[in-house]
Amino acid sequence: MKTARAVQPNLGRQAKFKKKLDTFLRSFRNRILNEILLYLSDAGGLTEDASLTFRPDDPLDRARLRNIKERINRLVLRDPDRFRRNVDDFIARNMGNWIRTADRETRQIAEWYVKNLAADVSTAQKASLKAAGIPDSVFAYEMRQTRKHFFITPQAINELPGMVADTTSLISNITTSELTNIRSAFMDAYEGHGTYSQIVEALGRSSSFTAQRAQRVAIDQTLKLNQQIQQANCKGLGITRGVWIHVPGKYTSRESHIEMNGKEFDLSKGLYDKEVGRNVMPGELYWCRCQFRSILPD
Repeated sequence: MKTARAVQPNLGRQAKFKKKLDTFLRSFRNRILNEILLYLSDAGGLTEDASLTFRPDDPLDRARLRNIKERINRLVLRDPDRFRRNVDDFIARNMGNWIRTADRETRQIAEWYVKNLAADVSTAQKASLKAAGIPDSVFAYEMRQTRKHFFITPQAINELPGMVADTTSLISNITTSELTNIRSAFMDAYEGHGTYSQIVEALGRSSSFTAQRAQRVAIDQTLKLNQQIQQANCKGLGITRGVWIHVPGKYTSRESHIEMNGKEFDLSKGLYDKEVGRNVMPGELYWCRCQFRSILPD
């Protein structure tokens, strides 16, 4: 039985994806927070359809923001019920627009990530398969209609839109949580008659959690999509079987996946995982780092 070496996840692409997520989420948070702060600075005198945009490079806006802190403190202490009502109403009126804007950005990030990851993985997979003995003519034939500058099969290309949608959904879940965290920070200030500093402190705690969540998404998606792209390319090349390679987790490993190590399986079916009661593929389950070696046809 001749096999090709397993293809490792591209850690460089993973790091770039994480950086893009961090930049986007930080920008999203600041944009929403600044709009709320600017609204509160004019509380009581701002019309409902007013549109506010804080520009950090504008000296006038920076000066205005410095004054907002004191005004927020006075609002909370003087009339907490009105403060709560103002924030709730403003968030409710603008949430749809904020989410729509974020969805456009998350889609762009997901498309960039999947497109580049597919190129990285497919290129590395081609090198692995060539080293195992598959000639260039096979790759050229399989990608004759893909119109890509790198090797990738039509079967893998067909999987990419679903990968983009899945990645977009994961990022969108984080942005929705961010809106909830921002609202909670202001509501907590109302409940406890807090100050602007306490709002910032609460947002700082949630920001740390959001960054950790973004890191988990970047790592897990890279692990999962790395395997899915390879499996689709194998299908296009007529490779139907693989050997499960268990990769230990940082702290723990699934016992069932340890038992799977070295077992041959059908790439269209996976292996039965007794812990979840169904067949699974390498990298499919959350935080699974397992890989596979392609078995070359005779």
